[in-house]
Amino acid sequence: MHLSTKMHFYFVEVYCMKIGLMLTSSCNFQCRHCMVDSVNQKSVADKLVIKRFYEIVRYNKPDTVCIVGGEPLLYLDFVEEIVKTLKPVCDSFLVYSNGSFLLDENKRNRVRDLGIQVRISKTKFHKDFWNEDIEKLINNSPYWKVDLMKDDIKIFPRGRALSNNVYQDQICPCSLITQEYHGKWHSDRFLVMQDGSVNIWCPCMSLELANVFKDSIITHDLLVEREKHLRGYLSSVNMIHDSMLFMCNEVCDRFKVTKDGIFRDGELMKNFDI
Repeated sequence: MHLSTKMHFYFVEVYCMKIGLMLTSSCNFQCRHCMVDSVNQKSVADKLVIKRFYEIVRYNKPDTVCIVGGEPLLYLDFVEEIVKTLKPVCDSFLVYSNGSFLLDENKRNRVRDLGIQVRISKTKFHKDFWNEDIEKLINNSPYWKVDLMKDDIKIFPRGRALSNNVYQDQICPCSLITQEYHGKWHSDRFLVMQDGSVNIWCPCMSLELANVFKDSIITHDLLVEREKHLRGYLSSVNMIHDSMLFMCNEVCDRFKVTKDGIFRDGELMKNFDI
C-alpha cells in the first residue's frame, strides 16, 4: 500500500516497506537535541553510495523512499535527482526537514512541484532557530508537521543530545530488544548511510549490518538475519540491556556485522558466513 503523494500528508498506520537514504549530515540548525550531531560544513553522500541506493530501491521495490539528514533540502538538487530517478520504481517519497526551506520562495515552489511528502519536526529545540516568519510558514504549510513541543519529549541519547545532556534514558524500543521486525514500530525498513553502511532503521541509526560496497544484494530479510545473529552473541555475553543509553553507545556504536562475522571495535568476535 502506498501513502498519498499529494501535498497534504495523512498519517495512517499501515504495514509497508520503507527504504531511506541519509543524504547529508549538514544542517543550518545546530539544535541541542540533535541525535545526528549535524555539522555546518558541506557533507553529502558520495555519488557511488547514491548509485548503489538506486540499485537497492529497484531490487526491493519499497512502498516509500525516505530522504533524511541533517537537512536534506539544503541539497535540493540531489533530492530532485533522486526523486526523478526513482519515480518509475516508487511513487511515494518522504523527506524529513526542519522546515527552513519554506523561507525561500524558489525552494518552496520546487518542493511543491516535486509532489513529495515533507515531515517537518516542531520541537522546543528547533524554536531556538525560529523567527516569526518561519514559524508562521511552518504552521500554515500543507506538510506533515510533527509537534513535539512538550517538556517531557523523549530525546534519544545520541550526538549533541548526549554531549549536551538533554536526553532521557528510556526503555530501548529497537528490534535488538523487542525482536519485532515487522509492523508498528519498524515496519520493514532500513537506512543507507552516507558512508555506505546499512542498518535496520532504528533510533541509533549506527549499527552497521551491511555495506553497499561489500554486499551485492541487500534486503530487509538479510539485515534481520544478521541482527538475530548479533542478538544471539550479545545474549551469550550478557550485553542485552533495556537501557537505550547502553544499547546505543555500547552496542550500536561499537559493533558491526558483515558476511564474515560479528566485529567489535574492528576486532572479530564471532565467525559466520551470511
